[in-house]
Amino acid sequence: VLIYRDTPLAEVANDLSRYFNKPVTISPSAQPLHFTGALRVGDEATMLDQLQAFVPVRTIRSPTEIRLTARDAN
Repeated sequence: VLIYRDTPLAEVANDLSRYFNKPVTISPSAQPLHFTGALRVGDEATMLDQLQAFVPVRTIRSPTEIRLTARDAN
């Protein structure tokens, strides 16, 4: 379990990058976001679903990277 308290989303993304073995990047719209909560370590889809349940982000996945953007961003 990864536990965070008011942690910048960029730091969470760095941790996820290590688990997924590919970069998790943050769009400028998501840079101000912070995360408080726990993520149960598991497969990529499950961990990203958990994150999206607590932070207003959406994920854009490709074979080489994952990008997190603010949900309300165009």
